[in-house]
Amino acid sequence: MTDTEEQKGKLGRLLEKFAKEPANSPEERAAFAAERAAMDGTALESAMMLENRDIAVKFTEYSQGSTGHNWYTVAPTDDGYEDCCKRHGLTKPGDTNTIVEKLIDGQWVVQASEDEKSDL
Repeated sequence: MTDTEEQKGKLGRLLEKFAKEPANSPEERAAFAAERAAMDGTALESAMMLENRDIAVKFTEYSQGSTGHNWYTVAPTDDGYEDCCKRHGLTKPGDTNTIVEKLIDGQWVVQASEDEKSDL
């Protein structure tokens, strides 16, 4: 910490940090609210095959202004491992995939799938 930072103290540094933040104008708040509304009823399921061939999965759902997250791992010995590989197109360590789904009339419908294949 420099002498100048030390002289400012914690409150001075905090106030300086806040001064650099966006103004949070009505327009910025409206844009943020519109972004949140557009994500409502959307789910993202991202998967990556790890070096040991386990699959790390992150599931995120946006619903009624809230965001839910779940992380889990599927091992090669687990029931559903092959289904997970097939669903995400994972064939070797380093492969990743994200599936975007939208809740339409009470059913989850795949909107997009983004793959990234590893060079491993």
